[in-house]
Amino acid sequence: MTFRTLRRAAAGSLAAGLLAGCSLDVATPGIVDPDNLADETSLPTLRAGALGDFGAAFGGDDNAGDEGVILVGGLRADEFLNRDTFEERRDIDLGTARIDNGSLRDLFRNIQRARRASEFAGSRYRELAPTDAGYAEVLSLAGYSTLFLGELFCPGVPFSDLDASGRFVYGAALGREQIFQRALAKFDSALAVAQAAGSGTAATAQVNLARVGRARALLGLGRIAEARTAVASVPTAFAYNVEYSENTGRQNNAIYTFNNVRRRWGVADREGGVGLPFFTANDPRVRVTQSTRNGLDGVAVRILNQEKYPARTTSIRLASGTEARLIEAEGALQAGESGAALTLLNALRTSASLPALAFTGQTAAQQRDLLFRERGFWLYAESQRLGDFRRLLRAPYNLTYAQVFPTGAYFKQGRVYSEQPSLPIPNEEENNPNFSGCTAAN
Repeated sequence: MTFRTLRRAAAGSLAAGLLAGCSLDVATPGIVDPDNLADETSLPTLRAGALGDFGAAFGGDDNAGDEGVILVGGLRADEFLNRDTFEERRDIDLGTARIDNGSLRDLFRNIQRARRASEFAGSRYRELAPTDAGYAEVLSLAGYSTLFLGELFCPGVPFSDLDASGRFVYGAALGREQIFQRALAKFDSALAVAQAAGSGTAATAQVNLARVGRARALLGLGRIAEARTAVASVPTAFAYNVEYSENTGRQNNAIYTFNNVRRRWGVADREGGVGLPFFTANDPRVRVTQSTRNGLDGVAVRILNQEKYPARTTSIRLASGTEARLIEAEGALQAGESGAALTLLNALRTSASLPALAFTGQTAAQQRDLLFRERGFWLYAESQRLGDFRRLLRAPYNLTYAQVFPTGAYFKQGRVYSEQPSLPIPNEEENNPNFSGCTAAN
């Protein structure tokens, strides 16, 4: 992470806050003196800025042409296909991305920027309003930004920062478990703050957000039983949504614009022989239609359009009670409680008017596959799929790459998929003396 990235994180978060309708009384527009951040009136602006940076990293930045966590992660997994002419995006889809990939550089910067903006806002809340629900929220956003780095990129991600005087400090490169432990610590802090904030609606929402985030970090660590416990009290109706608008291109839902408008991304269907049938299953949880047009790449294959996000203004779920029940079901399966797992899965399906599932005659491996299929449909295009793929390669599942990721012939240009379970850390980090490249493939 570069000095420019971190400096832009602080400045960008303030700008985003101003766009969101907050204001700071400053003498020189466009320049915010640190003295103007010295009291509690600055906190709504800092929170809005953190939300703005997080939204751009999560869903993408249509104004800058930057794909976000959902689009890139879904491309490397089995949710999306590359339908434009940029080789760097095609390489992510194929599993041949290199350290000089510009799309990954921008994604990495945007996630780190979101992390820095959330952590900076958190530092101001800690000093000025340590029991405010907004403090818990920005801590959780920092936790999710950290999670994304662990779920998408290979182990060895540096976490640099700015000190109190604004001096850039090179951070240590963290392994996979260290990244998820760092995220877990953020969610632990968020949960403590949210619980201290009282029993109001805002505080309760932040309690549930932190609990779901904690569970996701615990899944990354392979601590499935603990993850099950962490979400047991989260209501199924709970949802935390990242909001989008038409105020600026940066605030658009870029899943919609990259797929439905610009035809640069297309929904995948049975990708590489093992991908889920997101189109042909005709499942109401995903909702896909076939366009009358081809993708921007000109290949004579009609593009598949997602309908989950039908407008630039559609919000995107970051955490939900649905996810909580799926985590509980996974924990039940791991504990040998297949009946409890099936009950949880079928309760969700009933809410969507879907027929009940049955485990009759199924092996433990088939039950596992069914659980992850359900996760794939319920959590489609919500940033979960690549993290799930990578977990399936590790204990306790230990599947092979070919059992999880698309392989074989690609749908265009005579290419074939390569084996790349995680995204390479961009070469911009090579100026960090603490960085030595990926320490493992997964």
